[in-house]
Amino acid sequence: MTPSEQTIYSLTVPSAAESLTVLEGLCETFITESEVVAPDIALILRLSVAEACRNALTLPRVRERLNLTTLTFLRIAPRNDVTGIALEITDSGDGLAIDGTKPLYTPEMLGKRFVLAEPLDQQVIAKVETPDRALLFSRALDTEASLLSREAMIAGAPERGLGLLALCRCWSLVSFRFDPERGTTVRLEKPTLAI
Repeated sequence: MTPSEQTIYSLTVPSAAESLTVLEGLCETFITESEVVAPDIALILRLSVAEACRNALTLPRVRERLNLTTLTFLRIAPRNDVTGIALEITDSGDGLAIDGTKPLYTPEMLGKRFVLAEPLDQQVIAKVETPDRALLFSRALDTEASLLSREAMIAGAPERGLGLLALCRCWSLVSFRFDPERGTTVRLEKPTLAI
């Protein structure tokens, strides 16, 4: 968190599937109490909290850390900027595996891009920024798959990667940072209006 950022809400819960309802309730509170959350931004927030928190809450337990998940809503721009929002979801997990490697990533991986998944007609790409941080983004595939109907793509889509694709499509920045003491933090910045 930078000095110009402001924490609006933050809540830590036990990492258990039953905690998802509590975190979704925090999201609803944020939406109803905020002055500038438009309906499309509210949809992105609901989808993102459900997807990212569900994954965080159901991770395998890491023996060295408390099994907790924290959801934080941040203001990262002036109040009148409807996209000036960030979410952080911190869990006790051991990081995002990229090309079979969990953090801390090797020096050979720094600056490189790796395909994590290919759901629908998209690729989810991870760029390793530092040994403890990766940025995620999506890009369209240039294949015949893009000629399939939306229904056919969804019916044949692999389950792996759909959630990451949704986050990449809904946020301007998606990053994963690993801390050996606390676990993994997913940071989502500036919801995009084109979902």
